[in-house]
Amino acid sequence: MVSSSITMRKAEKEILRKLSDIFRKHYPYDELMWMSILRVELKKDFSLCTIYYEVPGDDDIRARVAHILHDVKNDLRRRLGKVLRLRRIPQLVFREVSPPMMDQGPEA
Repeated sequence: MVSSSITMRKAEKEILRKLSDIFRKHYPYDELMWMSILRVELKKDFSLCTIYYEVPGDDDIRARVAHILHDVKNDLRRRLGKVLRLRRIPQLVFREVSPPMMDQGPEA
């Protein structure tokens, strides 16, 4: 059991690294430059990969990023399949994590 847990964590870290590389090299959208991938979680059977990300900014920017991620999801999975050493490339699901509220300073 511990061995499969370690294997899953290694795969999650590898997916996180490869995602960062792929986004930087293949998707030159200005909106994605502000996106931070926080973590990646794989299901135990490696069939699904949930990617948690955050985007600082207003609702318009966050909506555009969500739209772009939806549009590139299949191409991104294909690109991951070319660079990962996994028997099965998981389906990708993106989940936005709200950024923490910035301190507005002392109240007047």
